[in-house]
Parts: sequence; structure tokens; C-alpha cells
Amino acid sequence: MIMKHKVVHYIESRGFGGAEISVLNLLRGLDLNKWDPILIYHSNPDISKFIEKVKELNLETICFPQIKNWRDITGMISFIKKLRKIHPSVFHAHLTWNLRCSFGILCAYFSGINTVVATQHLYQEVRSRRLYKLYILQIYQKFISIFVDRYIAVSYGQAEQLKRAVISRDKVQVVQNGIYVEDYSKKSQNNLLRSPLSKNGGELWVVLTVARLDKQKGHIYLLNASSLIPRAVFFLAGDGPERANLEERVKQMNLYDKVIFLGHREDIAELMHNCDLFVLPSLFEGLPLSILEAMSACKPVIATDIEGINEIIIHGKTGLLVPSADSNALAENINLLISNPSLANKIAVAGRERIIQEFSAQKMVEGVTKIYEEIIRQRSV
Repeated sequence: MIMKHKVVHYIESRGFGGAEISVLNLLRGLDLNKWDPILIYHSNPDISKFIEKVKELNLETICFPQIKNWRDITGMISFIKKLRKIHPSVFHAHLTWNLRCSFGILCAYFSGINTVVATQHLYQEVRSRRLYKLYILQIYQKFISIFVDRYIAVSYGQAEQLKRAVISRDKVQVVQNGIYVEDYSKKSQNNLLRSPLSKNGGELWVVLTVARLDKQKGHIYLLNASSLIPRAVFFLAGDGPERANLEERVKQMNLYDKVIFLGHREDIAELMHNCDLFVLPSLFEGLPLSILEAMSACKPVIATDIEGINEIIIHGKTGLLVPSADSNALAENINLLISNPSLANKIAVAGRERIIQEFSAQKMVEGVTKIYEEIIRQRSV
């Protein structure tokens, strides 16, 4: 008889983005004969859709009040009691920033859970103009890492950053993000992006970017590049704090006919199938799912040559890489593929095959559950 282990997945999400989709993919792929996953989250209207998706998997979800700060002793005691009542074999924290979930990790340790795992979905070097504050944050991160049995980095580049930040390099392992390729295999019957271009007779290339409108994603460099690309129209799917600034930039550059803001969208697979080219000009990343999705939909991809992305794309074979914050390089490579459809198609086909082989959700789930099993086995000896 297979022993079933409870796993608490803990997340302090403030939106429904790549990290949340990765968690959803993991929960979707778990063998429920071996694992009994429970999601604990904090109330936030921006994650309601994420919670709905988890509930559609018929998994248990628990909304619990967020621990406010170190002085919230009552909140910590309450969470410890809750975890003791659930009595999971594994506590898995999902970190959307370096120090996210810290109180949850501490509570998991002091509740007596034997296995504490943390996935670092996005790592950003801790910075501060005040040296003493920077030093305190760095020490705090090392302190929290004492209570984590294993860190999971979603890319090799991120793993090296984590190894420098935590108390023990041996605690860091890599399990790259993965997606369900079949979700992006079905051709769309809709004409979502073509219809706005009908007046152009279909002569323009449809360039799609799916990303939160945040400085991290480098949209401004794509807008600057768009003025140098006569044969394309750019669709930006996503919303975020930079939207007003980007719309003002479009106004200043008179790009109304070239740049279309789609806002938050949930029909990403259909959008992918409606585009000719996918572009992601990010300045830093973990391992972006949008690139995996575009390649799964058999679309050519151009993205920045940064850690995480350059683990997915082999330049010239499965996509094109350009220097970050370089609008001219972006324009040059977009124009290259527009003028050479056979190259674009060759890259797209090779890209999809790479995702099937290296970045499937099944491979990701196997990597994560192997870590669970290793630590559980060590603790039982």
C-alpha cells in the first residue's frame, strides 16, 4: 500500500502571474494517490481567479490571515496551531520575491513539520542605498534559510544567486519550470488579433508580448523598437503599474496604429496561436512561462539574453537572443525574421521540440516530488 503524504503549499500572492501558473501546473500534475496537496493563501481580490483554478482541481484550499510583522505573535501562534492540526509531511513555500513567505517558513519549522521546501520563482538581488539596511536584509535572508531544508531554483542562473544568499549552497537544487505542451497544441479557430488588422490586408506581422506591465519586463525598449519596424503591429497582453507610462510613451511617439494594449487576458493559448512572432524584452527573470507557452504554440521567439531566458533559447536554433535594454538590437532581429519567414518557421519548429523534450510540466513535477521523497526518506531513517 502506497503511503499518502500531505503537502501544504503556501503562497503570499498578490496577483495571478507566472509564479501562480507554475504552482497551478505543479498541483495539476501531482499523483493524488501519493500526495495530498493543500493550498494555504491570504485573501486578495487579485488572486481570486488563481484560487478558482485550484478549486477546479478538487483540491483543498485554506484562506488564512496574513502574519503582519514580527510583533504579530498572535498570528504566528495561530498559524503554528493550524499547521499542527493539518500535520503535513511537507511544507512547500512559493517565493515570488527573495524574502516572501518568511513568517510561514518559521511557523512551519516551529510547528514540527519535518520537511520544509521553498521554491524561488523570482530572485532579485537585495539592494538598498543604506548599507546598514542592505546588510540587515542579507543577514535576515541567511537566517531564514536555516529553517529551509531545500531551496528549489527555477533556473540555473537563479540557483547561483541563491547559493550566494543562503546559509548553505548544498540546500539549493534546480527544477526548471515546465508547462503542459498539449494546452498550446490546438489551433485557434478565432481571429483575435487579425481582425483589428483587416484593413491592412493581412500584410503586417502580428508581434505579441505577454507580460505584466512592469519595468522588469522592458516594454519601453520594445516600444522604442517598434518605430523601426514598418511591417509589424505590436499587441501587449497584460496589465500593471507601468501601463500609464507606456500609454503616454505611445502617445508621444504617435504609435497608435502600431501598439495595441490588450489588458489582462486569460485566453493566452489563443493569443499565442494568433500571433506571428513572440517577443519578451525582460531585464531580469526567473524562467518565464510565456516563452515556454509561445514555443509550445510553435511560434518563433525573440527575447533578451539574460539568466533564465538563455537556458530556454539556443540562439539561432530555437529562438533569437538580444542584449537587454537594446531597442536597436530588438528591431534588427524582428526585421530579420519578418524578412525571412523560412528562418522564423525553422526556429519555431525547433523551439517547440525543445519544450517537449526539456520543459514539460511532467518533468517539473517529477523533479519536485523527487526532492520531497528524498528528504522524507532521510528524515525517516
